[in-house]
Amino acid sequence: MSSRADVRYQLIHLEEVDSTQRFALENLGLFSKNTLITCTSQKAGYGRQQSKWLDSSKNLAFTFVFNHQTTPAESHRVALYLAKALNQTLQDYGLETLIKWPNDIYLQKKIAGILIDYRDGKFIVGIGVNLAEDFEQYEKTGIEVEKTQLARIIATKILDTLSEDYSKVLEYCNVNSYLYDREVEVKGLGLIVVKHLDESGNLHYLKDGLEHAINMTVFSLKK
Repeated sequence: MSSRADVRYQLIHLEEVDSTQRFALENLGLFSKNTLITCTSQKAGYGRQQSKWLDSSKNLAFTFVFNHQTTPAESHRVALYLAKALNQTLQDYGLETLIKWPNDIYLQKKIAGILIDYRDGKFIVGIGVNLAEDFEQYEKTGIEVEKTQLARIIATKILDTLSEDYSKVLEYCNVNSYLYDREVEVKGLGLIVVKHLDESGNLHYLKDGLEHAINMTVFSLKK
C-alpha cells in the first residue's frame, strides 16, 4: 500500500484537540480544498448519537473533509462508499473485517466507526479505528504503520472508491455484511432477520416469514 502524499487533499495535523470532527465543523470555511485532519491526541471524540470515542495512543481518530457531487436522493450512497473504503483498507492489512450497516466495521466486535456530516457542499467524515484491542488476528497480522500514515492511506482509498461504479460498491457491501442472515432486534420493528441492501438504500429483512424493507438511514439496532 502506497503512503506517498496524495495531491488531491491537504493535511492538517494537530498535537491535541477535543475532537477533529468538531474542529472541522467549526473551521469549515477555511478549507478551500479536500482536507485531512489528524491529531496526536483527541480528548473528546464522539461518534453517532454523540457516543464517546475513547482516546488512546494506539487508536486512530481523524476527520476527512471532501467535496463530492451528489443529489439528495443519492446521498445515502456516500455511506456505502465510505464503508467500502474503510473496510477494504483494513482487509488489505489481512483483517477479516465486515461492515455493520450503516456506519460500523466489525472484527468479532466493533473495531471502527464512521460519522458523516454534510454542510456547505462538503462532506465532513470522522473516522475512528480501534487499534488497541487485543484481537487474536492482530497478533497474526498486526497493523504496523504510523497513525497519520494510516489516515492518509484511508483518505486516498476514500477518494479512489468514490470514483467506482455504485453497483460494484453495493455488491461489495452486501457480500461483506456483518448482519446478513442474522436475527437482530431493531428499534420499532422487534426481531428481524437481515437480508440485503438495494440500490435505493433500503434494507430488506424478514419478519414473520414476510419480506419488508426499511431505509438504511433510520435502521437502528437495540443495544
